[in-house]
Amino acid sequence: MLDVVMLAYGEEHADENFKRIQKLAPHAKRVDNVVGILEAHKAAAQLATTDNFYVVDADAQLVDHFDFSFTPDIIKESYPGVNESSCIFVWQSVNAVNGLIYGYGGVKLFPRHKLLKAKEFQIDMTTTIDAPLVIKQQVSNISAFNTDEFSTWRSAFRECVKLSTISNPSLADKYRLEVWCSQGDSNKHGKHSIMGARQGREFGGFYKDDKNNLDKINDYDWLKSIFSKSSTSTLDQHYPIHLSWFHGLEEYFTLKQTSLETFIKIKKALVYGDNWSIRDLILEEVNRDQTDNPELYVNVILQSLLIDDYAIPDHDVLTYISRNIDDDFINGLVNLTHPVHGDIDLAKYVTRDSMSGNFWMIKELNKITLSPHDIVLLGGKLALHTSMLLHNYSMIESILSIDINHKKTEYARLLNHVAESSELFSAQCVDVSDILWDAETLPDLLINTSAAHMDDTWFDNIPDSDDTLIVIQTNDCVDNINCVRDLPEALTKYNLKEVLFSGEQSTQLYNRFMIIGIK
Repeated sequence: MLDVVMLAYGEEHADENFKRIQKLAPHAKRVDNVVGILEAHKAAAQLATTDNFYVVDADAQLVDHFDFSFTPDIIKESYPGVNESSCIFVWQSVNAVNGLIYGYGGVKLFPRHKLLKAKEFQIDMTTTIDAPLVIKQQVSNISAFNTDEFSTWRSAFRECVKLSTISNPSLADKYRLEVWCSQGDSNKHGKHSIMGARQGREFGGFYKDDKNNLDKINDYDWLKSIFSKSSTSTLDQHYPIHLSWFHGLEEYFTLKQTSLETFIKIKKALVYGDNWSIRDLILEEVNRDQTDNPELYVNVILQSLLIDDYAIPDHDVLTYISRNIDDDFINGLVNLTHPVHGDIDLAKYVTRDSMSGNFWMIKELNKITLSPHDIVLLGGKLALHTSMLLHNYSMIESILSIDINHKKTEYARLLNHVAESSELFSAQCVDVSDILWDAETLPDLLINTSAAHMDDTWFDNIPDSDDTLIVIQTNDCVDNINCVRDLPEALTKYNLKEVLFSGEQSTQLYNRFMIIGIK
């Protein structure tokens, strides 16, 4: 029988769970209180004497039907040219808080020699070791990580950082992240699990490309410090959570293909606290001919250093960005976030997903011969795409944004105040389902990127017309009242006479579907 090693770091029921392991594997061993995940696994590898060995977490409660009888074959291949004994095997585990069943917290089987050669931890042990991964469909245990508030929070935080940093997440990855962040609050320490999951999702999304910060999730003391602050709702003092809308702006400048280099330098200074970027920005301020408010700009540049003592308002940050990048959308955000207009949570609206969806629409519209003079945005929210449309079509005479939410309508007017002052933009607070169109009132271009958030009455009320191009975006997010399973269902639901484009775009949490055509 292969060696079995339990990894423990002060878990409440470690001794009890180890006794259960010993009933199935009397020769089982354990590693206690080794700092660092890779270091603990290497200690287990050094303790093991078999070429492959099992690793069991101390919070794993083995199920009755599981045993350690599986031994990888040195000849049989898991992948072409790769025998079983060279692979990592992961069994399924039942999450004690939210009921998810997948490899998180499951029993693992490692090739000993490959684990000992691992040099640098890569956010997860299965990606740290140079060995292919094989998923076993059998459930090995219940992952009872919810023994106390901190352990629960830590487990959820770390796992959701990992899930939110997957480069090309599958639908299953997105589903798991959503479940971690929303389900199980009535179970033991469930609220701390959800809190940790949501904060992990934010942290992972914010530092997705910053390995130094991502490595912190394996620092027990750092996690303990963050947890102690998060319980008093001051987590944002330890990383700039209120600047998470930077992700959306980075997506905006990336897809627009302008000013990205300047924006990235600002992001490195303000978000990551990169010393060289801070130095460059300070020198740029020193070398400017004149500065009307030097203290404001210096405070913004030193954002990452002052964050514990001084919260820089979004308006000041955006004012500084607009000082360096002349862009209509940025200038609109400056006006929107002005203190006289009250607080707005930009992170809800300026996201990677919203920007990618808008640019995707513009990209596909560019492939169609189109000269729209009047455009209507249904469920327009903040009408984020107004500046993009105006930039794309010089012949536009009017853009009307319609939304049922009065506050969003006001936000849209503030964001697009320059276009409004030129009578190119207006916004109305109306239920789109109440609009009865006729040939005279139909615009050249009708856009609804919020179809998943409303019933289909708006579509049924549109008469057939060869003169109006309709753009529809919906998705498969089950939290929405009118989602669809896939693109074919969307095409059936919104039955256009002529479809000029239909396609799918993957986002972090769901799949977006778009249809462009004539009704």
